[in-house]
Amino acid sequence: MNVAGCIITVDGHIEIGGPMSCVGSVQMCDGVISTHTFGMRSSGGTGTLEMCCDSTLIIDGDVTAQIQGYVGNGWISCIVQGCSQVGIDYDNINPGKTTVYCMPACGQSWNPNPEDGEVCV
Repeated sequence: MNVAGCIITVDGHIEIGGPMSCVGSVQMCDGVISTHTFGMRSSGGTGTLEMCCDSTLIIDGDVTAQIQGYVGNGWISCIVQGCSQVGIDYDNINPGKTTVYCMPACGQSWNPNPEDGEVCV
């Protein structure tokens, strides 16, 4: 499934790659998915969520540990050069919700000003 330039709201559960025979792949670029609950590969299926810098997954409640597990397993990733790190936030960006997004890579600047090698300028 490709999510591009739209908002999808699910008042229920989204599962990517549920049963053993299922293969699920979601690519998000310039889109938002908001859901009550979220899971991946819960019954032995295969699933991935690939996100661009301008994409957001919003899940009700605090599921940061669950999402960290998916990221650690490589099931959720950022697919655009320059956005290499998955960000996970609970209760700050969206109160009472877990927000998943891609963060810009932070490294030494090209042609920095000031020219002192500062990072993240």
